[in-house]
Amino acid sequence: MLRPEPMSRVLIAGSKDELERVIGALYDLRLVHLVDHRQEDPEVPIGKPLPRASEVSDNLVKLRSIASILQVEAAEAPRREAAPLGDVRAQILTLEVNLREEDDARKKIEALLQDLSRQIGELTPFAALGLPLDAYRGYDSLEVLVGRVTEDVRGLETAAPEHEAFRADHVLAVFVSKAHAEKAREALAAAGFAPVEVPKSGGDPRELLSRAQADRDRWTTRLAEARNRIGKLREKYAHFLVRAEDMLQVEVEKAEAPIRFAESDHSFVLDGWVPASRVDGHTGALAAIPGIHAEAHES
Repeated sequence: MLRPEPMSRVLIAGSKDELERVIGALYDLRLVHLVDHRQEDPEVPIGKPLPRASEVSDNLVKLRSIASILQVEAAEAPRREAAPLGDVRAQILTLEVNLREEDDARKKIEALLQDLSRQIGELTPFAALGLPLDAYRGYDSLEVLVGRVTEDVRGLETAAPEHEAFRADHVLAVFVSKAHAEKAREALAAAGFAPVEVPKSGGDPRELLSRAQADRDRWTTRLAEARNRIGKLREKYAHFLVRAEDMLQVEVEKAEAPIRFAESDHSFVLDGWVPASRVDGHTGALAAIPGIHAEAHES
């Protein structure tokens, strides 16, 4: 049966010169529950983060951005024998540069493939019709209606006696005099006519389509290669990213810990709770630091 453990209140005070050392000792002990200082007395303000807080926080943000791009999660990181992390900041900067190049290349290829897919979608109906793209524009007396139809068009001959139509699959192009264009639209609408825009380029749409499809195949291969390189970076650095994130998270907490303390120009005071059974060891370890006073009070 679980029972609540008696706790003792601990007050720790000392010189700011030893502040970082005290914070390190508190994290090593891992059993002190800090009580946040409330700034009720203007002469005893809340402490400020350690000078390195900004740099450590920036490294953590960069590392998490890298982990997000590589889609690394702690649960998925491969288990390896722990090795020294070394200069984490330098490793993050190096990985950030390498990954940025690969990720930028991947994004550019994906954007290019989207554009090629759009071109292929635009060219496909016109390649089916087979007419040069220049044939659809440049007329003074004719209007060209191009679109997809879901059923046979009825009444077009009556609505527009003078017209010429080309059809392939479900695509229809109608060349009609401007005088009969409106009636032709009405007849087409009854057949589910959905207009499509004529590409602005010129030439044979079949050749343009074939070229775009070949480009898409080539860039699809390059995209796979780029993703594979990013995958290798993920495989290589996943374990490092998870371990470094854990370490940096602790370092950020340590660097920002003083905002939970009371602090003056030269000293600090912090308040917390420690299991009563371990209070002597905790206060002794902290009091062993020069210039630090630690005392416990029973709850």
